[in-house]
Amino acid sequence: MESPVVKPLPLFITWQHIHKLTKQCETNCRQELNRFCTKHGVERLNIYQLCEEYRLTREQLEFHLSQ
Repeated sequence: MESPVVKPLPLFITWQHIHKLTKQCETNCRQELNRFCTKHGVERLNIYQLCEEYRLTREQLEFHLSQ
């Protein structure tokens, strides 16, 4: 039996990733992403920072984003 092909997580996060995690509207997701970027002092949030913000392991984040 073949295992399903899982797309690797991208290094940088978009508002669509936050949408998949939170099911919030685009505007809220974009605001959340901007808030996280400002908090971390970066222009683009990476997956490790997102894991930290939502207190998720990388495996948990991959699971949620694959749904």
